[in-house]
Amino acid sequence: MRSSSTLLTLFLPLLLSVSAQASVISFDGDDTPDSATYGADFTTIVFSGTSWSSDGDILTMTTAHSRGIWFGYWTGADTPSSWSPSNNTVGNELKGRLALGAGATDWGMYIRDADGYLGSIQLDPGEVTVRNGDQSQTIAIDTTQFHDYTIHLKDGVASFGIDGVLRSQ
Repeated sequence: MRSSSTLLTLFLPLLLSVSAQASVISFDGDDTPDSATYGADFTTIVFSGTSWSSDGDILTMTTAHSRGIWFGYWTGADTPSSWSPSNNTVGNELKGRLALGAGATDWGMYIRDADGYLGSIQLDPGEVTVRNGDQSQTIAIDTTQFHDYTIHLKDGVASFGIDGVLRSQ
């Protein structure tokens, strides 16, 4: 059974390509994603027993077993995002500077394009698992320190970078 987790994020820009042009939806931790600062940029879901806050620079998210916090794009929500992901031939990219807080057990970031292809990064104590569909690779890393994580999804293939180094594709 997993206990509560805290994730610290310095910034989480989401780079999307719409048609043949790239759109940049950027979040830099200066406020919570559901604030007026970000308007309709994000669909947000904050389950009971969870919370998030910002100190003006770092967003801290605290979750509980089987309950999390989610922000990004989702069409099924009451507050849909003002943008849409592109198809797999144009490509999409998600970047985040992340660290697990004290006592955190796990946290993940996911990207799915308009064609349904999926890439994800799962942070656990001492390791990161990158997934491209049903394939995965686990990388040993100190997840209590901030690292820059990137998922680039194009042509049905997810490429992963950690601190600017391509780790898997």
